[in-house]
Amino acid sequence: MSKIVKIGNLDIGGGSKVLVQSMSTKRISNTALSIEEALRLEQAGCDILRFSVNDEKDALSFNELKKQQNDVIQEIEALDLDDEIEELEEI
Repeated sequence: MSKIVKIGNLDIGGGSKVLVQSMSTKRISNTALSIEEALRLEQAGCDILRFSVNDEKDALSFNELKKQQNDVIQEIEALDLDDEIEELEEI
């Protein structure tokens, strides 16, 4: 039996049901398209949606996505943006 890992209120591993996940094809800073994609994926059965964060604008866009009330997006946790932004500036 594998170890259980929690993502928000979802369990992965340890005999839990298999969760469908996807990687967004949209820039998270394009909030409208990201929300539209998340809703389509949720309707198709997606449990977890991952985003790439390429810059400060993307990182700050998480706040807009967190305001949405669909099941896929509501698991987004608050980020320590200062650390994320510092890492981006070093690149």
